[in-house]
Formats: sequence, C-alpha cells, structure tokens
Amino acid sequence: MKYFIDFEATQFTNEIIEIGCINEYGDVFHSYVKAKKKLTSFITNLTGITQDLINEAPSTDEVFENFFEWLNKFNNEEEMCFFCYGDTDLTFIKKNLQNTKSYKARIALSLLGMNLFNYATKVQEELELSKSISLIKLYHYYIDAEAEQKHCALDDAIYLREVFLAVGNDDHKERIFNNYPEYQIGHDSPNENHKLTNNDIDKLTNVYYNKKIKSGEQRFDDFLAAVDYIYTTCFSPMQRAQVNKITVAKHLRTALNLDKNYFGRKWRYIN
Repeated sequence: MKYFIDFEATQFTNEIIEIGCINEYGDVFHSYVKAKKKLTSFITNLTGITQDLINEAPSTDEVFENFFEWLNKFNNEEEMCFFCYGDTDLTFIKKNLQNTKSYKARIALSLLGMNLFNYATKVQEELELSKSISLIKLYHYYIDAEAEQKHCALDDAIYLREVFLAVGNDDHKERIFNNYPEYQIGHDSPNENHKLTNNDIDKLTNVYYNKKIKSGEQRFDDFLAAVDYIYTTCFSPMQRAQVNKITVAKHLRTALNLDKNYFGRKWRYIN
C-alpha cells in the first residue's frame, strides 16, 4: 500500500514535532509530537506550531506507537511504500529513532526508514526536468494555482498524494514547461550548455587559449580540451543539464591563476 508522509521538526536538532500521513485510499493519521528542545521563533513562524502545543502533545513513543497501530489497520500483506518529498525526512526519522524506547514505536520508525522514497527525485525523472521542482509548484500546476504552502505536515502529505496521482495520470507532461520553462532541459538560460568558443576562452583566461595544461599525469593540448574533460568526466548527466561549460571555464581559470584545486586536483599551464 502507498502512504504519503510529511514531518515538521525542530530547527537544528531535527526532533519531529508533527507527523501527517495519508494512504492511497484517503485514510489519514496526524499528530503533534512533544520535543525536548524548545521551538525557535523561526519554526513557529514557519509552521504556526507553538511551544504550548508541543508541550501538551504526546511523546515520540506514544505517537509512533499509535502510528504503528494505525498502519496495522490496513495490513493486508501488501508491500508498504512511504513517499515523501525531499531528502530531509529520512534525517528526521533517524534522529527520532534514537529517542524512542517503545518497541512498537521503533518498529514504526524502522518501517518508515526502510521503505521511504523521495518522490522529488522520481518526479524530476518522470517529467524530464532539468532540476528538482518544489511540491507547491507542482500543486499549483496540477491542482490549485491559488493554494498556499502552510508547512503543515498533514496538508503537505495530502498535497503530495494529489500530485502523485496527477503526475501518474498526465499524458501531456511537456505542458508543465509552459508554466515553468526554466525547468526544461536545454532552456535558453544561464545554465544552458551552449558551445564554448575560442573567443569565450580568450575573454575568460587573458592568456592564449592554446597553451597546454597539466593536471597530475594528464596533459591537455589547450584550455578548451581541459574544460571538455572536466565537463564530461567530473559531472553526471543530470549535473550537466544544470552546469554549462562557461561556468566550468571560470572555475578552471580561477584554479590556474590562483593555484587552487578544482575537483580535488591541481591545474597548471605548461610550456
């Protein structure tokens, strides 16, 4: 069964202060959670959660015992999949697993940790986006253009479920670029991978572009060859969609002129 989950947590210490979860059929679980650390004003302003609310909330053990029982109501031997949006939720789970003593609570947190999937990564691949897009932008596009992100765990979990269903049923995924063209691979933006010319090199280096370069045991016939090597070897295909050769050339020029490392390597001009 699919579950969509979100947490709010304390600043710096990552203690969960709110959990919101909804399954694929619309059943929900929600609770605030008592934390040891006091809330900062930043978290209160962001989420609307007050210190009094947290002080009166059940403990981490109680909340995740209840969550364990809630999950068991739908236990039909299907594989559990928990979808979150972003890479912070696993950090929260690990931190709170350290703070729990109850067997049931630890089982619930362990199930979450072992079966948690970051849907932000999946949706970037699914929609062929050049970079990760926020959940609220997806919600604006697919569901409600006027919706606000309130940083409420249950609201965000519900948003995630609705976006998940909408993306899965979208037969015209390219339409999103009409709203957010900056997420289209190859979009004419500062991150576009346009061809790097010798004239570009001259402007960047203030030296002859055909001067040879050495890094470790590797030698390059000119600056452009070194830039091409870095771009194609040191960056993944996904990163290359977001970084252009001009940026690489600027960093390489800095490394050469100031004798600094770039990608953990020394670079220098040679005769």
